[in-house]
Amino acid sequence: MRKFSNVCFSAALLVVLAVLFAGCPSVEPPLSYQCSGFIAVPLTSEGPNGLVKNVPYVCNEIILDPANRKIEGWKAFLAKEGFVRKDTCSCENKLELWRYDTAGDFNVIGIVKDPPPEVDAIGDPNGPIGASLNYLSSLSPADETKNGDEFQVRPPTTPCRELNRVKVAIIDTGVDTVVDISDNALLQFGWKKAGTSGRCPMPHTFGYHIPEPPLEPEDNHGHGTSVNGVATGVPYYNAPRLNLPLEFLNIKITPDISGSGSLFDGLCGIYHAIKERANVINVSWGYMGNLDNEEIPLIDNCLSAAADSNIIVVAGMGNDTANLNGYAKFLPASRAEAHPNVISVGAVDNSGNRAVFSNWSTNQNEMTLTALGVDVISAYPKKLHNPPTGISMQSGTSFAAPFVTRTVAAIWSLDPARPIDQVISLIESTADNNGGGYLILNHQNAVAAVCNDLQ
Repeated sequence: MRKFSNVCFSAALLVVLAVLFAGCPSVEPPLSYQCSGFIAVPLTSEGPNGLVKNVPYVCNEIILDPANRKIEGWKAFLAKEGFVRKDTCSCENKLELWRYDTAGDFNVIGIVKDPPPEVDAIGDPNGPIGASLNYLSSLSPADETKNGDEFQVRPPTTPCRELNRVKVAIIDTGVDTVVDISDNALLQFGWKKAGTSGRCPMPHTFGYHIPEPPLEPEDNHGHGTSVNGVATGVPYYNAPRLNLPLEFLNIKITPDISGSGSLFDGLCGIYHAIKERANVINVSWGYMGNLDNEEIPLIDNCLSAAADSNIIVVAGMGNDTANLNGYAKFLPASRAEAHPNVISVGAVDNSGNRAVFSNWSTNQNEMTLTALGVDVISAYPKKLHNPPTGISMQSGTSFAAPFVTRTVAAIWSLDPARPIDQVISLIESTADNNGGGYLILNHQNAVAAVCNDLQ
């Protein structure tokens, strides 16, 4: 289990573009989402004596997983320390978010240590502790977003057989909600929203807004719209492209324009997608950690729930230029090594070379394959553009992942009965191998292989 030293943090600093600052406790009660800090996470088994990474988190918030047998002990302990339950994931798993909202110094559990006696006595003392810091994940691209030029959309190709509907869940910053096709590039490529079933509270026309449930998941950042665009097929505008009958369920997990979301909202978003019966979930976010992270059981429970519902989760490997072959991990993508329904995706450039920013691993269980993630052309909200072309060019594993999401969706659209393991093995077997120890997605090969299998 990871152990941390005590630190006092400021309760009056805003999260801005995922740049977080640490200070001292305020005499005023901390406002929601305003208490933030960094933890130095070891990336080598040598711990603090080796390589470390500063990872941001909300320092007055703790996540409890009801699936853990120690949860009642944690609730009692947190209540005694002055915490109150502030939020519960309203769909599927009832993850709980507890927050310290009392004036004064909270020298705590903002830093999760070994279980206190009240908790350690409950359930298996050697099992997971059942509580986690509320980590923050960046959803920003690896480099500056560049305006793209408007272009003519090439007509789609004819499929080898009738296509079936596939529901794609995008857990991100939301989506461009403009309904005029001339002002929304997504619509020019046949993007369609998925209807919400009402299985989760407060559904909206375009999906869900986890931090602010009464609102539509409108994208005020741009990241989510671009991820939708890649999965829709915008980068294939000048290449053969199937007009896949995909329906997109957007679940917004960021509270503002910062492009930073929390682990609680991210996991809750995945649980919403599970309850809404998505077929594939795209996760273009995450954060650096290690093998001993205390929240891994929370993430594992979430990914296992997706597997139980026959859902593939596609996750980007992150943009930290880190070798993840050992102790260091990028969560949740690195959990692909323990979950056969998870595809972890690194980034390459147009020449097939590993992108300089991309995390990587030569262990295919940890990094399943790579996809284009450099200068990716996609949609972008015109309201965030100057000039407002509605087309962007961005880089990052965030945009490599939805290429794979589209391929998964294409396979299931052609062959909806294909099991998860066969979907993933087909993607791997049809991928290109550049000899550098990693596979590169070949979407056209994968689609052709499905058609050959169905003849």
